[in-house]
Amino acid sequence: MLKPFRKLLLKLILEQAIIFEERAYRFYERVLERTSKDETKMLLKRLMNAELKHRIKLEEVQKGGDLGALRVTSDSEMDNIEAIRDEWPDIESDVTREEILGIALAKEKTSLSFYSVLAKKARIRAAGDLFNVLSNEELQHVKMIEEELSKNR
Repeated sequence: MLKPFRKLLLKLILEQAIIFEERAYRFYERVLERTSKDETKMLLKRLMNAELKHRIKLEEVQKGGDLGALRVTSDSEMDNIEAIRDEWPDIESDVTREEILGIALAKEKTSLSFYSVLAKKARIRAAGDLFNVLSNEELQHVKMIEEELSKNR
């Protein structure tokens, strides 16, 4: 009886993850022109590319059919899943490099946490593997942004 609900939950989570990745891509695209430092531009381009790849992976899974279900056992885990629904902020024309990177860092940490929870909760190995890969990639994004933020301090 719960199986259809779990499949629906996975479908909704994948849809939200795809939307999140698209918003991340669009954010990086918008702020790219607002930074003048070449190293920061290179980082933003790498992040854009990574978000596009994540979206493609998620869409492939979504189109491919059943990856199984997820075990969601607490309200805090649902809050974590809901966190990716938050909008990426609008960017003012006078935004600083540090503000851009601060927003990016916060959002990348959100997606890291999101994919980590999904990896732990996946009931099918293929789903867990996918979310582990995405989680590890998001961890690399966090590290890259933190490294970029630490420059020129």
